[in-house]
Amino acid sequence: MIIATVLCASLLCVGLCAAAQGHHSPVIACNLKAISATARPHYNELMKRLRVAVRGRSEVREGYTFDLNGKAISLLEVAEWISMERLCCPFLTFQLSASG
Repeated sequence: MIIATVLCASLLCVGLCAAAQGHHSPVIACNLKAISATARPHYNELMKRLRVAVRGRSEVREGYTFDLNGKAISLLEVAEWISMERLCCPFLTFQLSASG
């Protein structure tokens, strides 16, 4: 299973163009309060399992890809983590693919 974390190039372009025109650029910062206090322990557990599952990491032009051990974390759990991560870091783009 591979997860790719990519910073959206179009977001960067919008930010640079807006800054050049004197407009406020989009905020590229995580909102740590986006995940509720009741959901935070589950998020932390998924994050811990995700870190353990990483078998390899590669830098690509748009960001990073992570090769995950499917026995250490399920595809559904990775998808759940991505949906939670997007709450606090909506500027990130994720692509999840599985094979085998």
